[in-house]
Amino acid sequence: PITQPPLLVSSHPQPDPLFGNSLTALLGDAVEAGAPSAAPPAGPVWSPPSAEELGRLFPGYRIELLIGSGGMDAVYKARQLRLNRDVAIKVLPAELAEDLEFVQRFEREAQTLAGLNHPGIVAIHDSGKTEAGHLYFVMEFVNGTNLQQLIQTGSLSPAQTLEITIQVCEALHYAHQHDVIHRDIKPVNVLVTAEGRA
Repeated sequence: PITQPPLLVSSHPQPDPLFGNSLTALLGDAVEAGAPSAAPPAGPVWSPPSAEELGRLFPGYRIELLIGSGGMDAVYKARQLRLNRDVAIKVLPAELAEDLEFVQRFEREAQTLAGLNHPGIVAIHDSGKTEAGHLYFVMEFVNGTNLQQLIQTGSLSPAQTLEITIQVCEALHYAHQHDVIHRDIKPVNVLVTAEGRA
C-alpha cells in the first residue's frame, strides 16, 4: 500500500531519536491513474515531458501514457521491452537535480525503498537521472485503483474493509521492522489491485 511517502524516514545516517531522517516526496501517487500529487506546486507550474519526449530518454521502454502529474512529479505507464512487463516511471523536474542535497536524499531513499520486498509495498526496479537531468524511479505498475476511490463508491463490504486494513498493517509492520516509517498513510495513498490486494 505504500505509494507516496512524502516524509519517509530511515534510521541509517544520524537518525533523530524519535523520527529518524525526513526524506523527500519521491514515489508520489505512482501508478494511480489521474490523481494529482498532494502538494501544490510552489512557483511556476512544471510541465512534464510528453510520452514521446520521455520515450527518447528511456529507449528500453515504450511509454504508453501519462497517468498522473503534479507540481513535483509525473508518473507514466510504460512497457519494459526487454522483460516484457508493465512498469510505472516517475520523473521529477530537472531543476531538482541541481540541488546536491536533494539528489543525495533521493539516492538514499531509492536504496532504502529498493531494500523493501513485501507484497503490500510497491517494488522499485531502478532509479537514476536521465540525460535531460530528470531524477526518476522505475517501479512496479499496480493495476487497480486507490482506496479513496473505493470508499467513495461505497462498494466495500465490512469484510473487505477489514481485510484491506489487515494488509496495510502487515505492510507497515514490515516497513517498521526495516526502520522505515511512511508518515502519510491515507486512503489516496493505498492502492488496491483488481483482485482486492492492498
